[in-house]
Amino acid sequence: MKFSDVIRKRIKYYLDDRNMSIWSLCRLTGIPCSTLSTFMSSKTKLIKLDTLLLICERFWHYAIRIF
Repeated sequence: MKFSDVIRKRIKYYLDDRNMSIWSLCRLTGIPCSTLSTFMSSKTKLIKLDTLLLICERFWHYAIRIF
């Protein structure tokens, strides 16, 4: 399993855990939906580190707001 596959699985896990869609993650992060969709569907093999960091930060802030 490649590292990008692990990242996809983890993003999917957090989306399911927080009952979110890719569309809500796009709105929350400001990342274009085409960027997230192509990465999540494996059309794009790599994701930029700054994009990944933004996703991680938004998941963290979203989790704090829930609790």
